[in-house]
Amino acid sequence: MILITFDIDWAPDEFIADTLNLLDVAGIKTTFFATHATPLLKDIEGHEVGIHPNFLNCTVKDYSVELDKLMNLYPQAKGVRCHSYYENYYLLDMYKSYGLTYDSSLLTFGCKEFRPFRHWDGLVRIPVFWEDMMNCRFRGGWDTQDLPIKDNSLYVFDFHPTSVFLNIESVERWNSAKPYYYPQPNISKLREFINPESSGVGSRVFLKKLMNIVGNSSKTLKDYAREYGDDEVKRT
Repeated sequence: MILITFDIDWAPDEFIADTLNLLDVAGIKTTFFATHATPLLKDIEGHEVGIHPNFLNCTVKDYSVELDKLMNLYPQAKGVRCHSYYENYYLLDMYKSYGLTYDSSLLTFGCKEFRPFRHWDGLVRIPVFWEDMMNCRFRGGWDTQDLPIKDNSLYVFDFHPTSVFLNIESVERWNSAKPYYYPQPNISKLREFINPESSGVGSRVFLKKLMNIVGNSSKTLKDYAREYGDDEVKRT
């Protein structure tokens, strides 16, 4: 099973809207992990919104501040994926108290047949199989035919709206564009770094290929986590 997800990473609304349009045209359900307030995700239909907290500059005592901020923005959230896949046991235990039911902060890039599991505190842990920027870092290919996909395993793919909009295919392109993204996106300048789809490579090109494979079998991580729990009950 292939599940498509997105980390918002402070993307401007134009980039998020572009991703939503691609998904709507393809009829794909997905999960967005949000970093900030945007009306595009506030009352979204057909997709799930989880939270994407940034704990990189936090101490343990600051964790609740970041969680409170995002849960106040998206109180319906049931899932979490931390920025840069940051995690520790303090956070994993805190998530339950916020009503979160699953975590997807474990990157297992390219690992074959890595399955979800139940954590000690009851959270369903859903590993990430592939990420667009990590694929750039490892100079991986952009052809879905090269993926070691098996029908009886779970494969979670992680994209970023900015990478999709710019069709990022290399660390070099992203490093050139990055100064115009943080701390405030300069959209007109960022457009200068778009990798055309005619190149045949890049995050946007790969996403379109992947959506063709998924078709109408798409679902959100929340739905998958719920079904995982139901299957556990059936097996006992």
